[in-house]
Amino acid sequence: AMIVMKFGGTSVGSGERIRGLVERVRERLPRGPVVVVSALSGVTDLLIRGARESQRRAEAVHEIVTLLLERHRDVIQSLFTSGPQHAQLMSHLGLVLTELQTIYTGVQYLGELSPRSLDVIAACGERLSCEIVAAALEAGGITARGVDARGLLVTDEAHGRAQPIMDETALRVRELLRPLVAHDVVPVVPGFIGSTRDGVTTTLGRGGSDWSAAVIGALLPAEEIQIWTDVDGLLTVDPRLIPAARVIS
Repeated sequence: AMIVMKFGGTSVGSGERIRGLVERVRERLPRGPVVVVSALSGVTDLLIRGARESQRRAEAVHEIVTLLLERHRDVIQSLFTSGPQHAQLMSHLGLVLTELQTIYTGVQYLGELSPRSLDVIAACGERLSCEIVAAALEAGGITARGVDARGLLVTDEAHGRAQPIMDETALRVRELLRPLVAHDVVPVVPGFIGSTRDGVTTTLGRGGSDWSAAVIGALLPAEEIQIWTDVDGLLTVDPRLIPAARVIS
């Protein structure tokens, strides 16, 4: 048996919340959980704001990268005061932020933000939260492994709102996720991110991690997809844009 447990931004928003997540997963270990995570709350907005602002003002790059560093460092610090996990996560954070800074600087020099660049930028949040959550599970005595979603969800090339290519994704899900669950390892998958057949990073559009969870759950196949969130469920449309949004049963 397998289940998918998807945790939104608020569920991974602080060290405290992540500790709660670890306990939720622990209670369901016999059911073979696959964990799908969003970026830390507010991080995707910050990444996109950085992209837009770096086109206009040079100092924006430094400001946004510093904010992102502090935000993730605080969460890492509250989960691990020191030790190998702390060091490993800080080094991963450094690598991702260096990559991000390079892309921001490119956008700044070109004065142009392509949908393709924006996807690489927007994907950084999940790449960070995924490793933090996997480390927190490990620290809680649960064997876990961060899985790079860029090697998992195969999509078309519609940057910013990519569509998963189901049969190819199914093969990856079977190859990469099932064996982990079979060996009692909890895979931690960043939601919202995929890549094209050529390995170019894509994103599924806002709210895409719920969709990632649904795709992965359908292809495993999981007996249940649980969405742990602070809203009532999956809605037909963004309620902030269209108040008549309905919850999908």
